Amino acid sequence: MAKTATVRARIEPDLKEEVDLILDSMGVNWTQVITMLAKQLRTEKKLPFKVKAPNAKTKQAIEDSIKGRNLTKFNSKEELFASWD
Repeated sequence: MAKTATVRARIEPDLKEEVDLILDSMGVNWTQVITMLAKQLRTEKKLPFKVKAPNAKTKQAIEDSIKGRNLTKFNSKEELFASWD
């Protein structure tokens, strides 16, 4: 079947460059990878990898971190590691 449909996606330029190198080293291109993904989706009716959403505790920790709340600061990695005991 002729490939006439187009799929467009926007991603971060740095991510694209990094993945371009990886795909090139594997001997495949974006079109081939997207086609493989689409065929797996069609066959399996699910993504071929596990996708996890953060739970409520993790979401809160992420939000706190972004807003600079409830953070513990350490002067060294040794101090951090000692806090785990």
